[in-house]
Amino acid sequence: MTYRFINSQLFSLFCLALSFNLPEFCPTPQWDSEPIIFANKTSLGTYPGTLFVNANNTVYAFATRQKRILLWTEGASNPTRQISLPDSKEGASMFVASNGDIYFDYRKPDGRVDRWISQNETLETVTIFESACFGLFIDAKDNLYCSMAWKHQVIKRQLNDNNMTSIVLAGTGKEGSNENELDGPKGIFVNMNFDLYVADCFNNRIQLFLSGKTIGVTLAGIGSSDVSVALYFPVGVTLDSMGQVFIADMNHKRIILLKRYGYQCVVGCSGIDSESNLLLGMEIFNFDSFGNIFVINPKTAQILKYLFINNSCGISFNIPKVCSLALWNSNGILFADQKLLGSQPQVLFADSNNKIYAFNESNKEIVLWSQSSILPILRTILVNSSRITSMFVTNNGDIYFDDYYDKKQITRWISNEGTFDSIVNINGSCSGIFIDTNETLFCSISKYHYVLKTWLNSYKKTLAIAAGREIAGSASNELNSPYGIFIDFKFDLYVADCGNDRIQRFQTDQLIGTTIVGKSSSYDGISLRCPSGIVVGNDGQFFIVDQGNHRITAFSVHRSLRCLVGCHGQGTQSNQLSNPFTLSFDQFGNMLVTDSNNNRIQKYNLYKASCGGPSGNPAYTFSISGNSPTFNPDCYKIHRFYEAIQMNVIITGFYVISWISESFFASLIYKDHFDSMDPFQNEIEDESDDNRTAVYKRIIELRANTIYILVMTGLLYTATISSCSVFIEGPSNISLTKFRNNPCRDERLTNAFGTSSSERVRSPFVLTWEAWDCQSDESETESETESEMETDGETGSEDDSGNSDVEDDENTPSVYTYNYTSNTWQKGNFGPTLFPRL
Repeated sequence: MTYRFINSQLFSLFCLALSFNLPEFCPTPQWDSEPIIFANKTSLGTYPGTLFVNANNTVYAFATRQKRILLWTEGASNPTRQISLPDSKEGASMFVASNGDIYFDYRKPDGRVDRWISQNETLETVTIFESACFGLFIDAKDNLYCSMAWKHQVIKRQLNDNNMTSIVLAGTGKEGSNENELDGPKGIFVNMNFDLYVADCFNNRIQLFLSGKTIGVTLAGIGSSDVSVALYFPVGVTLDSMGQVFIADMNHKRIILLKRYGYQCVVGCSGIDSESNLLLGMEIFNFDSFGNIFVINPKTAQILKYLFINNSCGISFNIPKVCSLALWNSNGILFADQKLLGSQPQVLFADSNNKIYAFNESNKEIVLWSQSSILPILRTILVNSSRITSMFVTNNGDIYFDDYYDKKQITRWISNEGTFDSIVNINGSCSGIFIDTNETLFCSISKYHYVLKTWLNSYKKTLAIAAGREIAGSASNELNSPYGIFIDFKFDLYVADCGNDRIQRFQTDQLIGTTIVGKSSSYDGISLRCPSGIVVGNDGQFFIVDQGNHRITAFSVHRSLRCLVGCHGQGTQSNQLSNPFTLSFDQFGNMLVTDSNNNRIQKYNLYKASCGGPSGNPAYTFSISGNSPTFNPDCYKIHRFYEAIQMNVIITGFYVISWISESFFASLIYKDHFDSMDPFQNEIEDESDDNRTAVYKRIIELRANTIYILVMTGLLYTATISSCSVFIEGPSNISLTKFRNNPCRDERLTNAFGTSSSERVRSPFVLTWEAWDCQSDESETESETESEMETDGETGSEDDSGNSDVEDDENTPSVYTYNYTSNTWQKGNFGPTLFPRL
């Protein structure tokens, strides 16, 4: 059962009494990825507190260090009012009632909540909670809610009750991760049914407590049935008028929208530092009545405004909503072959309902599949056209296609009538067709080196030049054999300028273009060869059909050019392409490509874990505890517990390694060998933000027939047991086995028991090391090693700590602890205080 979606009619009735905005969004809303800086340190000062946007679009912000609340009325670029406060501290939470009264908390241990009364402009203390409120909320019945992060509870009090009786809604008062517990709750939201949504920050989840229930349901994060939504310190949660849940995922530096299956990233989606760092440290976000998102970030002392793209809900195709490191399976699935498509197919379109359209030239028919299923074909539409080179499908199911070779026109098939009509006459074949949300149709005519446009709502459909000037050229106002085209939400035109080996952008109604990538661009060394298709993501990524290089690439100004599929040269194998022409995305982010010379359409599945949490069954599960081995990956930090896992790779390619854990784990990957005494040796770097911090995934190229060791390490010393599950997505399955670091078979470790070893390990904490018993055929080495590890007395005798050695199982490692006082190793893990280094 899911609780994410609620009755919109009931919700809209509830919203009439609310002081804040709950816009109505379509299922796939979009926001501009580049925010407007609404306010900065000049007005906010350093470390501003919280934010609130009321139903009149007045913005309230807590200028903490300046001890005042700032107000911006709608349309104002500077504060229009300042309310002085007698006291202030970092943080503070705030809620503005419908009558203009401002409720706020100073985030002090005494839990005092004050109210600024708008009618007489005075301050009064409303109530005092047991602890500071990190989230405040007032429902339609004048109940005041307080999330006490330090007390791990959410409680409410009735504002009209003189006694202000506290009612515990969620949490037990002690940190925990059970269904009735919370750990550091931050943002809260109450819906029309008085159900409580909690950003359970340190449990990395969103909890829903139905009205009157103290047992929570996990909507997203750790413990959710949907493991694809991984959260990292969520601090805010709110709903729209349709009951869709939006989450401020602070340490992932993004805001996401929960879906019935998975999620949609809203802002901070690319993973690009210059964008996502704007959201690092965000405290809270609000909507205005237009659907724009306001975010306050105390660390950067900014209020950011992300503009809602009004026309984003009217598109008929799928825009990839993926991060900058998104990864697809490079081994394509055959979606359609020559029997269904004829020879050298070019036409392909995937609509927002996951219907796939292609053209069979041999049968002169449009072929339609439903829900990305290869079989059965949903229907065929006989068009009696000998050749179609481009196609576009609108929201109502009408199909616009190039019909130049038979009728010298663009033809429309009207879906609700099953008839055809002529749209406009053309003087050359359209290599690309696109219709924007203003009902403007664009056609790229490669023969005449320009892009034409016409207005579908106009009675007389005249053609005008949108780009190029009828002769081939490479100047900024010229094109050379343009193919695929794309119009973004700003109505900028993007052209795959094949003959010039570049992608051109023409801003709205401008005839002078800018080279995005390719020849003459500002990114030297990035080469394209006759690009034939272009799709623009809403986060600044460009997906390019690099036809002459027989591949699909992704480009962004921060990540440069990445090869996605077809990266192994021209060919007929599942990981190869030959003259690809058109690219389209289905609803799930999977790529569909017309592989023209191979007479097929290939489908490349998105690895979901590359941008979100893991999916499927774990490949390896383990637990660490106070008895686990430790090492010092940074030399100067506290030692960490770890699990070393050997990865056996069959097929070379990029793999996504992700994990779910009860506590924070980092990962390190080593090639050929892992030496816990020398953690920098053989370590492999990749494009992860920081391999030595608590990221939840790695994207890395692994080669077949090579030994790799994945080292999962807990960030902090803990005596409690913590489990972790590892997931892997890639071109093939990878078997994971426990790595056996056998010192008897590594000459480098023969010096590990002398002075040189202790000098290399510069941490003042005890080092523990996992060693495996030697095989009988290496008895001499075994004897030498055991001799060096003996302390006072014979092997197996009781040591100074009172611990006695026991006979080891042949499949169980022995754990040794280094005694810095005597410069010797002792069998057993004695913790970080028994033998402190002097």
